[in-house]
Amino acid sequence: MHPTSFRSEGTRRLPRLSPVWRITKAGVRRTAVSSLAQALEEIDRKLLFRDLDGQCPFLDPRQPIPETISQKAVSKLELVLGEVQARYEAIAE
Repeated sequence: MHPTSFRSEGTRRLPRLSPVWRITKAGVRRTAVSSLAQALEEIDRKLLFRDLDGQCPFLDPRQPIPETISQKAVSKLELVLGEVQARYEAIAE
């Protein structure tokens, strides 16, 4: 028997658990970002969301902030690029 198959002779193969694990990890990230957002100033809270409106979907905290999001924040939130970058860095700490 292969050690990762979870199968013994005469039994059917069980499904892999990795998709469930990914969903769980994503749920944990969403909960963490949601909790963080509640503790921030309104403008910083908006920076955590893809549409910069304080509403889901969140940006993925594991990924770098795309340049397009930073540029969108400059125009939508009326900030300069340096301030947007500084705010993202402060949130990351």
